[in-house]
Amino acid sequence: GFFPLPEYFEHSVVAYPECPWVNSEIEITEKALKCFYYGCLPFPVAGAHINELYEHFGFRTAWHLLPLEHKTFDQELDHRVRYNAAAEALIWLSKNPKILTSDMFQHLIKHNQLAINSFRCEEHATKKLNTFIESKF
Repeated sequence: GFFPLPEYFEHSVVAYPECPWVNSEIEITEKALKCFYYGCLPFPVAGAHINELYEHFGFRTAWHLLPLEHKTFDQELDHRVRYNAAAEALIWLSKNPKILTSDMFQHLIKHNQLAINSFRCEEHATKKLNTFIESKF
């Protein structure tokens, strides 16, 4: 896990199963972080709202390149339906390679590389804990 696989340099998008697979939860793991560092876009296959959650933390995924009709899987709560729709979205990306050389793609890559340098996962958790503690007094 310490060294990047060649895929992070050879491909514009890296699709991978992410943990947890629970809807509306995120664990930002080394798979996504390596994408951000090495200049490709992650395509996490995980629970519902995963792309929305990455965006909440300041990151962009390959989901941002999809047309609206292929973005709906992120809100789908049924795992089977969501995974089938995510596969269709990946097929769309593979059939539309020009999107991976677009200005939007470059913008998303640069955005993530800047965001990773200022990302502090403990900051969000610490603020939530502090709010919780203050609410009890």
